[in-house]
Amino acid sequence: MRVKLYVKLAAVFLIVTLSTIVLVGGIINIALNNRFKDYVMNNEEIKNQRIIDSLESIYRRQGNWNNVESQLRHLEMMTGRRVEVTNNGRGVFDSKECRPMGMMGEGMMGGGMMRNDRRRRGNNQRQSRFEPNSESESSRTVKLPVKVDSNVVGYAHITPLEHEGLWSKQDMLFRKTINRSIIIAGVIAGLVALVISFFISKRITKPVREMTEVAQAMGEGDLSQRVEVTSKDEIGVLGEQVNQLATKLQKLEILRKKLTADVAHELRTPLTTIQSYIEAFQDGVMSIDEGNLNSIHEEVLRLVGLVSDLQELAIAEGGKPNFKAELINLKKFVQSRINGLSKLFTDKDIDLNLTLPNEDIKLEFDKKALNKIIRNLISNAYKYTNSGGKVSVNLKKQEDKALITVRDTGIGISKEELPYIFERFYRVDESRTRETGGTGIGLAIVKELIESQNGIITVDSELGEGTEFKVWLPIKE
Repeated sequence: MRVKLYVKLAAVFLIVTLSTIVLVGGIINIALNNRFKDYVMNNEEIKNQRIIDSLESIYRRQGNWNNVESQLRHLEMMTGRRVEVTNNGRGVFDSKECRPMGMMGEGMMGGGMMRNDRRRRGNNQRQSRFEPNSESESSRTVKLPVKVDSNVVGYAHITPLEHEGLWSKQDMLFRKTINRSIIIAGVIAGLVALVISFFISKRITKPVREMTEVAQAMGEGDLSQRVEVTSKDEIGVLGEQVNQLATKLQKLEILRKKLTADVAHELRTPLTTIQSYIEAFQDGVMSIDEGNLNSIHEEVLRLVGLVSDLQELAIAEGGKPNFKAELINLKKFVQSRINGLSKLFTDKDIDLNLTLPNEDIKLEFDKKALNKIIRNLISNAYKYTNSGGKVSVNLKKQEDKALITVRDTGIGISKEELPYIFERFYRVDESRTRETGGTGIGLAIVKELIESQNGIITVDSELGEGTEFKVWLPIKE
């Protein structure tokens, strides 16, 4: 079963959120417990000190511990602490008992023997009462001296009542309330995070789903589909790229269909001409003489040239042109090619200008390929420049490359057609007359030959003003 992307994103968001909640909740709980523990201990010290202050005040006022029981009971009720006072080992007063222990007066019933026996029993009782009731109580009991005028007049044994260790019941209730609140807040935050994570993940993946649908439609042949771009982030950029890809594929599809028509046209014309000549020969309408045979031969050569150009283009596009690189003096090579074509320009009344650098420029290149590049560019300038126009050829060194510029004042190319000028069988002149000639794949071959040798070719043109081709070729130092 395939899990959708938005579910994965929501799960990741939820896991991160819950982990954060647990971590923060744990840290808060630990910090709160530590601080609350300090608070409880400080509060215990304050309460104990108040008890000591009260006991000191009682002793200072009375000068002894007589009749202190009721006041100890009052302290227990006020502070929630059991208070036992030892009088330098001679007597114990306990707020729990609320009566003196072993402090009976001398005038009571019974003689000295009775009093001595009772005191012995009282001492035994005091010793037993002073013993803690349990180990936990012992750990909670604090023994503090009671001082009056810097003299220790007794010791107070203070034991918090209704405590579990350091914590009282109220402290434990407060602690449980805080922990419960943290857990409830974490659960609520988790539920909110779950809802928000699904909402955000669906919103994030919505453009991805749209792009998937567009890609599927493109795969089925519908190249008119486009992605609605609503953001400028990475997903928005991806959507724009998908739209650009769809536009390019749509244009390439148009060119593909046009290529089929162009190939049919280029093949039909010479084949139809040859067929008409043969049929005329068979019907006896035309005689088989040298002139008619030459016409058939021209059409055959045209077919051979078309097939040869297509084969050469296929080799160049395949990245394996049969190059025989050799060291060429580009300055002399360009000059010789211009000299060979100068008569054509003169006959058509086109001004052909050549500008060469003072120093030689050398590069390693295949002579046939270089000749095809230069001849094709200059031939195009010748074909599409009217009489009285001008063609300029400029050669110069630019950093580590040789720059060849061919500019004419011909009919120019519109901005709409300029991106397709290097496509196979694409021609600005749709009429395909013999005056302009060509198969429409010359510039495609030129581009492949240049780029196969790490060169660059660009074109700039204005309709009605002319065209400029620039070629950069790596030079040999």
